[in-house]
Amino acid sequence: MKYKFIFKQTMRQVGVIVFIACIAGFGIDYIRTDGIVMTENESQKEQSASETTENSLEVSLQEAKRLCIENKAVFLDARSPRQYEAGHIQDAKNLPIDQFDDHFDWLVSEVPEDTTIITYCDGKACSLGEELALMLKELGYKDVRVLVNGWSLWVENKYPTDKKEGVSKS
Repeated sequence: MKYKFIFKQTMRQVGVIVFIACIAGFGIDYIRTDGIVMTENESQKEQSASETTENSLEVSLQEAKRLCIENKAVFLDARSPRQYEAGHIQDAKNLPIDQFDDHFDWLVSEVPEDTTIITYCDGKACSLGEELALMLKELGYKDVRVLVNGWSLWVENKYPTDKKEGVSKS
């Protein structure tokens, strides 16, 4: 009987503490200028989605193909010269990330800062395309995107390539 009384008393105290904590939390939220977001309205969802899209470097395969066919982007292959020579996206230029400094003068003289640039490498785990894109953004290029798993996707979909016959891809 005594334990039942202690249990009820403890539960009442817990309820009072939770109630006081809620009142204090809502009171502080009311006073704060920035407030605490309890629910996300539609405009916040749309803003969040557009920020994600704007900050994303990725370009879709279909968009990349359109830009290639319409000749509205410069494609930069971040892979090694050997892999590039074995095959690359049609009209792509080779800019191996480990030889970036060697190609810097060409890049600045041939590719204006407002040019749409699409970088790529090969394989989902390959980060060379993204690293190259970030380097270009740091240099002031504004419209730089990455075609993730670029070479493999391009070839799988039989999109236009420049590929040497008889040369193995490494």
